[in-house]
Amino acid sequence: MSNKQINDRRAQICNMQGDEISVLLENVKKDDRQAFDQLFRLFYPRLVKFAIQFLRERQDAEDAVAVFFIRLWQKRNRLPPLDYPETYIYTAVKNTCLNYKRDRKSKTMLHQTDGDAKNYSPETFQQPDESKELKLLLEKAIAALPVQRRLIFILVKEEGLKCREAAAILNLSVRTVESQLYKAVKTLARAISQHLGYDPQQKKQAEA
Repeated sequence: MSNKQINDRRAQICNMQGDEISVLLENVKKDDRQAFDQLFRLFYPRLVKFAIQFLRERQDAEDAVAVFFIRLWQKRNRLPPLDYPETYIYTAVKNTCLNYKRDRKSKTMLHQTDGDAKNYSPETFQQPDESKELKLLLEKAIAALPVQRRLIFILVKEEGLKCREAAAILNLSVRTVESQLYKAVKTLARAISQHLGYDPQQKKQAEA
């Protein structure tokens, strides 16, 4: 897969409106396997990245997200009408992760599903060409953020959700999300300022 195709895939979910995702979910309710597959391809990589914030290990995150999709298909006919489908998806994955973390020792979660989580394998997403040093520096700085602040940054800045949607997913007030997001951005700007040779936040303010 070319870098352009990868970027197009990532942009596709960001550009989708909530009602378009709702249409996919409505089609899933009608036993449309193609709609389910499309939903899986669109969300799987991002949900795994989100799940890692709770479970730390990638394999555990992949298992938890697979469990979510399997149960989504199994319970498709009982899905309620959704005003905010992305909020529903991320909240369901968060809850799945918390349950998975609680039950991980007994290894029962995957066996409770009729399907096989391994039936779905994500495609390998290559990272676009960019400064590896800066990328690693940012990843390290993001990983060092407090858990709540890191989750808010990922949901709003990387996943493109609104602050109110992130607040609903994490059961926080919108004001808390906005405050924590501001602090996260300031921390990351300081972390990369030495590498860039300037503070990106100060430069942005100067250009305003």
